[in-house]
Amino acid sequence: MVATESFVKPQSLLADFPAVFAPGGASFRFGASMVTSVVSSPLLDQVTGSTAWPAIANEHRNLILLRDALIGAKGDPLLHGWLDRLKPLPTDDVPGSLLEKLPGFEDSSLEHLPFSPLYRPLRTDWLELPPAQEAPPPEAPTCVQTPYEMMLPDTQIKVRAWLEHTLYDLVRVRDLPQGAHRDRPQPIAVGSSELHPWARDRVWDCRGACCEVSDFRHVPPTHLDRAYLRHRLQSYPDQYLVANLLEGVRLDADVELQSVFVPHLVSLTLGYHSVAKEIRRLGAMGWYEFFSFIPFWPLYLNGQGATARKLEPDRFRRTTEGGGPRYDTFDASGLQAISINAASHQLYVPQHFASDGRPEMIEWLRSRRLYSEPGAPLPSLAEGQKTKWPKEQKPSLGAAMHDMGILRRAAHMLKTAIFSWGDDAKDYFTQLAMAGCDLHKLNIVFLVQASDEWPEGSIKSSWVERDGNRLFFVTELRLGFGTHGASNIAQRFSEALLAMFRQDMDQNDAEFNKRGLSPELDQWLDARARVARELVARPDHLTRENPVHPTHATFPREHFGGPEDPLARATLEQSRLYTALMYTVRAVCPPHTSPCTTRGREIARRQQGTPNWYRRWGAKTGVQMLGRPTA
Repeated sequence: MVATESFVKPQSLLADFPAVFAPGGASFRFGASMVTSVVSSPLLDQVTGSTAWPAIANEHRNLILLRDALIGAKGDPLLHGWLDRLKPLPTDDVPGSLLEKLPGFEDSSLEHLPFSPLYRPLRTDWLELPPAQEAPPPEAPTCVQTPYEMMLPDTQIKVRAWLEHTLYDLVRVRDLPQGAHRDRPQPIAVGSSELHPWARDRVWDCRGACCEVSDFRHVPPTHLDRAYLRHRLQSYPDQYLVANLLEGVRLDADVELQSVFVPHLVSLTLGYHSVAKEIRRLGAMGWYEFFSFIPFWPLYLNGQGATARKLEPDRFRRTTEGGGPRYDTFDASGLQAISINAASHQLYVPQHFASDGRPEMIEWLRSRRLYSEPGAPLPSLAEGQKTKWPKEQKPSLGAAMHDMGILRRAAHMLKTAIFSWGDDAKDYFTQLAMAGCDLHKLNIVFLVQASDEWPEGSIKSSWVERDGNRLFFVTELRLGFGTHGASNIAQRFSEALLAMFRQDMDQNDAEFNKRGLSPELDQWLDARARVARELVARPDHLTRENPVHPTHATFPREHFGGPEDPLARATLEQSRLYTALMYTVRAVCPPHTSPCTTRGREIARRQQGTPNWYRRWGAKTGVQMLGRPTA
């Protein structure tokens, strides 16, 4: 199969490429003809060669073992494509001084080092969706088609003037060269006092034929298998995260009932066309909705910008201004607008929260630490605390290298290979659907282009147009970059994925990682049991396993899955012949890695790619395992 595919696409190794070269040179078969090379490849295992050659030869042999295992399991769809990812060691990426003095792993002290501490999830309560909004008053019109009908005449003028200014600015950004002068509008805020009385004190959803009170209890559709996640994570300590996965992500940004219009960033001139392309790509996937009219009221229109990619300075990454407005901005009543990110940082009780005396609203506010009894001070963060979100914990490159050194020692003891693989998924944040109660906070205004197609019913009479240029509005149905809690939720989701992966991997690895299989494995397990005992005996064992964030003083971190007994749990974790790390933005493990074992790769792919869970593996992962390259 590999030999045949070599005529179609590049292959790193041919199917008949030998692990050890015969004295007569390497032979290759093309069809019915046998061709033998007249120049033998270097004998990497010879002592006369470079000191790095034996290591390269060993890596080469291990790669062939893995190749053969993948060929043997070619019928497994979960392993499809990984054979093509096997690559020789990129020696050009390794400093010459390191190649000449490669580290050895004969030092027995390596097997007595503990692995890097595992992430312990927060123990949090389930986050309920907010109570349903109150119905509109009897005097409200039967069918309001657009938010313009809710506005007082002066408000209509104010809103239209800002949108026309934005249209002018976007046209200049699109048509003029980089660095050309821009005339950006200033941010504005429109409060409840600037609406007809019947339209105040609630969020309206105008995406349909008539505006309706927005359904804050709506659970968004998702491609994730909610039943699977609910089953696997029913006892996961971080139930706040689980609620966000199952009922939609919430930004935890409590803002006033104001429409806040934030101009596009100065950086938009660098990558306007990249931003426009990205918005439409996500719209084509069904993750963004497009409208010719304002889809919610009140709503936030968040500015867009562009940032050059680190390794591709000519390509630009879209950014969202979750921190706008950056200047003091007030509505007509004098109430100051706050940004999505500022509200997400602090404990803030908007006016419409404070005035809602319904028992269900009070209970919901109390569960979020936003309720105070009459006469009591309003809730606040602890001294020195900058955000109500728990500190985000990401793995480090040092942790990956530390664990790799220990596993490399185990491979030396067990006379086996060690493999690494890395995976990277596209659109990680946007895998997560936003809750209906937060959709009005995530909107964009941008320029229509000729190729745009509008679904039936998406066009109403509120176009903003000049010289053939028009604006359209975007509602982000999925989590994106730019908001304060987005990375936090995504990293916690990554850790939940790893927790499930470890549960499955431990179960599948049990038959290969037990006493009595070989003296070398018994020696490894004895050493790791000693490491576990020493860890549990430390005075700081419990505090190290249960760090507490000031906001979550009653929410310590705890383990998930595995034995309840601390020593048994530590023994399991320290005896593993693999490690798995996941960083939501950057890969932790070497970029040239290959799958570890076909069994471990299948477990990861089963979670990543099967329809009964979710089709896209999240963010960037790194896994290192001792290799048993057999199916």
